[in-house]
Amino acid sequence: MKEKIKKIIENLLENLDFLDFEIEIKELIDEPMTFNIKSDDGSLLIGEQGISLISLEHIAKIVFHKENPENETINPSIAKGVNFIIDVNGYRAEKARAIKQLAKELCQRVILTKKPVTLPPMNAYERRIIHMELAAHPSVITESQGEGRERRLIIKPYP
Repeated sequence: MKEKIKKIIENLLENLDFLDFEIEIKELIDEPMTFNIKSDDGSLLIGEQGISLISLEHIAKIVFHKENPENETINPSIAKGVNFIIDVNGYRAEKARAIKQLAKELCQRVILTKKPVTLPPMNAYERRIIHMELAAHPSVITESQGEGRERRLIIKPYP
């Protein structure tokens, strides 16, 4: 399965005229497979605030589902038993570390002040990182509010 996904990513990159790259596959327990593209042209693949990277991943998932209909679901972002993430030069991994750190800091602020904190709009991936990071914390709860690009996360003291 991972070789099929890797080949899809390679084909997409080659069709976009990216020729100098390597793909490293990371598999961790309870985490989606990560395909980290290493390239000197990484900033072009990432785009402003990661939008090109998100688009590349979305297209790769659509292609994967078309080529593997047995894994087709209503939502092409989540395949039955097959979930993967595309990263470029560790961009997403570093961003996830920064978001987790922010979540911890804001959690402490909510605990000390007993007041909720509303974060700026975030994409689903970023909101999920914070939800997961704080899910087991007994003193706070998290919830998402809003629609589309205006969807944001709120960290609240536990009632």
